[in-house]
Amino acid sequence: MKQNNKQYAFTISFIENRDTIPTLWATVKDFVRNNGHYFSNLASDSLYQFVTTDGERYNQCHFWTNFEIARLDLWHTEAYRAFFAHLDSQGGFYYERYITYKECI
Repeated sequence: MKQNNKQYAFTISFIENRDTIPTLWATVKDFVRNNGHYFSNLASDSLYQFVTTDGERYNQCHFWTNFEIARLDLWHTEAYRAFFAHLDSQGGFYYERYITYKECI
């Protein structure tokens, strides 16, 4: 990871049951739409393209958080904190299964 300047890696990804996260993608898209200043490299420098089929629709891919590794400073960035706060404000951590989607973008 260090040699390639990567901040996040995972070993397992699966297709999520859409019924467990009915509002997740709309919540993510809302954050992206309203916080464009965080996404200048969205197409080339993030996992966004990995979790979309066409850059717009969610392909239901998710990562198992117990099979991931990350640089700790990633979780302390302004962008991540804002994204997490947005997800948290929508209640999906409590009423849906947002817990494994904090890495989506």
